[in-house]
Amino acid sequence: TATLAGYNVAKYIHLLRKRFPYRYAIIILTFICSLIAVAGVFELGNYAAVLFGFCAILTSLYSLPIILSRSFRQVPILKLITIGISWSVMAVVLPRLLAVSFITEDTAFLTVYENLDWSLIGWEITEYVLYVMALCIPFEIRDLKYDAPQLRTLPQLIGIRYSKYAGYILL
Repeated sequence: TATLAGYNVAKYIHLLRKRFPYRYAIIILTFICSLIAVAGVFELGNYAAVLFGFCAILTSLYSLPIILSRSFRQVPILKLITIGISWSVMAVVLPRLLAVSFITEDTAFLTVYENLDWSLIGWEITEYVLYVMALCIPFEIRDLKYDAPQLRTLPQLIGIRYSKYAGYILL
């Protein structure tokens, strides 16, 4: 539910002032998914809530023009990095922290947390970020005809052919 809510915010936030098909359905679905996600994350504990909050902030920065009157979506390459980091936090870091917190008592959590192999986790995060970035490139190529020129997506910057090469390199 959090993925759907985050995607809808990132994809449709700039269209909310315009009329388009399914506008109200998307707003209602996003609101319901957000409520379910927030309720669910607090069931997972405080560590999950912190990570979820971090990813929610990244998604907001991706969608909302806060920094320099621009969103992360409008800064070249930062869009791909933001998506990759959000996904890697949820897919690599969150499961490890949940496993540690379920295995140990709260008082012993920090001891087990400090004993995690963070260099291995760092490599896994890096691999996941690069993989997700590579997976986003075909969608950027697909959306090329719909994206405004000022977004300066990877295919707009270097072309479709070199974007494909970049995807292969990232993989």
